[in-house]
Amino acid sequence: MVQIAVQHGPPRGRGTQLDPQPAGALADRFGARRVLTLVVALWSVFTALTGLAWSLALGTGSNAIAEYMPEVARRFADPKATPEYLLWFHHVPWDYRLNSGLTLWEGLVARYDEGVADAAELARSWASVRPLIDAERWRAVSDDLAREQLEALWWRDASVAYFQSISKRPIPANSPQPAHPLSHYQVLRPPNLPGQRP
Repeated sequence: MVQIAVQHGPPRGRGTQLDPQPAGALADRFGARRVLTLVVALWSVFTALTGLAWSLALGTGSNAIAEYMPEVARRFADPKATPEYLLWFHHVPWDYRLNSGLTLWEGLVARYDEGVADAAELARSWASVRPLIDAERWRAVSDDLAREQLEALWWRDASVAYFQSISKRPIPANSPQPAHPLSHYQVLRPPNLPGQRP
């Protein structure tokens, strides 16, 4: 039996846990990679939704930022002082200007585009070392990186389509449209998700 435990707990001992027994049973039935992928995907989506639904700043929302040390909570209470990757602490509008000058919406799409570009760069880098690696190992890693590129594109398109359905914003001119409408991604179920090995 595969043992998996995903735990999270804020300071002072409160938190949630995906217990090893149910997670292990799911991993035995569907495969550890699928279960971990699903857990990470759901965690990511719910983290993003938390940022869209609540402002966690002091006095303006659920006040979950109070779980942090007072100095940190004070600093992150101001969206301008919060690092961009932590803006989920605040319910900022889609046209909120990031330090880069992009709006929140443009910056979100740009980050997904960067993920696709990074996956392609990994494959290009791996291709450059082909003469130094044995053929079997090179092919195995190359196949994994090719699948990673497809997954990055799929994840980007599904995520951008989802957030576009909420933001009601057009895709920025310098970014490609998602390959499919959101409804296409919503009906995908294991084992038809990208990244599932035959």
